[in-house]
Amino acid sequence: MKLFNVQAHLYLSGTVQGVGMRFFIRSQAVKFSLSGFARNLEDGRVEALLQGKKEDVEAVIEKIEKGDCPGMIQDIQISWEDLSSKLERFEIRAS
Repeated sequence: MKLFNVQAHLYLSGTVQGVGMRFFIRSQAVKFSLSGFARNLEDGRVEALLQGKKEDVEAVIEKIEKGDCPGMIQDIQISWEDLSSKLERFEIRAS
């Protein structure tokens, strides 16, 4: 069976900064062996990029959507993109 790598770009809005959201996303990404990043944006949102097997990326997104994460998400924008360049690990980036 061939493994397909995908990339999902997420923008979370609501009470998502200062509550551990980036660290939650990183812990889930590491648990599912995903690479990518999470960072706070100046407009109060959190941006995350998840790369890996589609079912693993979907599992992390599902945990976020169900509210299993800290804070209070009002909106999630998700864009599925072509995997242009694979990141080596998951990191928390500065704003």
